Amino acid sequence: MEAVYRHVARAVISYQDKILIAQLKGAHSFLPGGGVETGESCEMALQRELSEELGLKDVSVKRFMGVMEDSYLENEKVIHSISHVFEVNCPSSELENHYPHPESKEDHLQFYWLAPTRENLENHNVLSRSVPELISNFMTEQKPFFFTDMQHISRRKKV
Repeated sequence: MEAVYRHVARAVISYQDKILIAQLKGAHSFLPGGGVETGESCEMALQRELSEELGLKDVSVKRFMGVMEDSYLENEKVIHSISHVFEVNCPSSELENHYPHPESKEDHLQFYWLAPTRENLENHNVLSRSVPELISNFMTEQKPFFFTDMQHISRRKKV
């Protein structure tokens, strides 16, 4: 089975005691952001992705929150994803325009605000599976978090 590796930058954007969640229309939810391109830093990727997805222009990384390492099956491929998660600052003046109904600039995505409790994140199936723990841990411990879920890679090696 073919394996594909992805380097991803994800943003936690807070406003009015909620965080911004992206959703692939008709599918799963996730933290905003996307793939880091060759020659691009995580901060540059977040600036580009948030501009493309929401039109946010003044985006800056505030703090590193953690790393999520995941594997999952997609179209007969094992996707191995490393996601760096950052707390991201945007001026209130920009976020006001996206509250309470964020407007997506991309047809395949929609966005919504969610109170960042473990229960809410789990009930909304915000992926990766470690997002609820990462955010909960960071809010209480204020320390970076590392999570790995290599279930598909491990199974493949045993076969």
